[in-house]
Amino acid sequence: MNKKFYISILHLEDVDKLCNLIYSNFGQSYPDKEFYDSTILRKVIQKGSLIPIVVKYKDKLVGHLALRKRKLQNIYYAGSAVVDRQYRGKGLLTKLMSFALSYLKKKDIWGFYGEPITSNNFSQRASKLVGGKEVGVFLRRVLPVVKFVESPKKKWGNTVIFFYPAYSLSNCSFQIISSLYDNIIEEIFYNLEIKHIKFRKEGYLGNKNNYTVRIEKNWKIGELLVENLTTIDDIFWEKKIKFLNNYAHSAVYLNLSHCFLNEWINILKSNKYFFAGIIPLFFKTGSALVMQRIQQFDFITKNYFVTNFGERLYYWCMKDGKNFIT
Repeated sequence: MNKKFYISILHLEDVDKLCNLIYSNFGQSYPDKEFYDSTILRKVIQKGSLIPIVVKYKDKLVGHLALRKRKLQNIYYAGSAVVDRQYRGKGLLTKLMSFALSYLKKKDIWGFYGEPITSNNFSQRASKLVGGKEVGVFLRRVLPVVKFVESPKKKWGNTVIFFYPAYSLSNCSFQIISSLYDNIIEEIFYNLEIKHIKFRKEGYLGNKNNYTVRIEKNWKIGELLVENLTTIDDIFWEKKIKFLNNYAHSAVYLNLSHCFLNEWINILKSNKYFFAGIIPLFFKTGSALVMQRIQQFDFITKNYFVTNFGERLYYWCMKDGKNFIT
């Protein structure tokens, strides 16, 4: 890389520069509002829930990628990526992702996942260059972020779920509960070059409930993560699904190794949820099967995919959700 560019973890004294970078590229339209208040952002960073990776050109901050460690997750989530318009086309996003993988590897973390949009393929191309692989597709997930523009004709966009391994997964062994999604799950694992997969009828059952709800209010997204439930609790699911239905897009992450997996799938399918993808090593006790629900299916931006497999996942999700998409 050009020696004038330097990548590092953000120093707290540069928080104001990061806020300025977001504002100069997105105006007030960026949904992650903590990036507009340096005091709030500094507290979030100090708490450890966000690790900001930045690239500087001389003394100017020109790019950013955030790693987030969320409750129950065994791996990190990467998002809030931005490269200043003046410095795009120089491979800086790829460099930020490479730095993130090296950083996590030093901490013995398996990697991270992210959601490049499909309205263009820039982030997807950068993802492929660092070894990222498609593992799912979210339909009607986000509204485009446009600088200083609040258009009533904004179209919803899809995202591709990418998994970015910090280590090779070829020698890892995965125990998965057999379900109606075995074929597509096997394809995804094969695409990840994972060779050792065993589908089982019996699985993990912990001794206490382990789940969490998280809301991305500004993105209009609601999510439920379920690593363990000790019983098949219909009232639990009824309440959680009713709550999630308040959001334009909702996603439920299910432990692929849990003995109640098929019961959970049936409950979600009966409530108009359909396949989104899988995320390897998502929980400490197993990978995640991701199910999604959308309020309506209109005003979708054009899709771009960098591989045939990404496009195949898109059509697979569409097929599984065909009875619920209007």
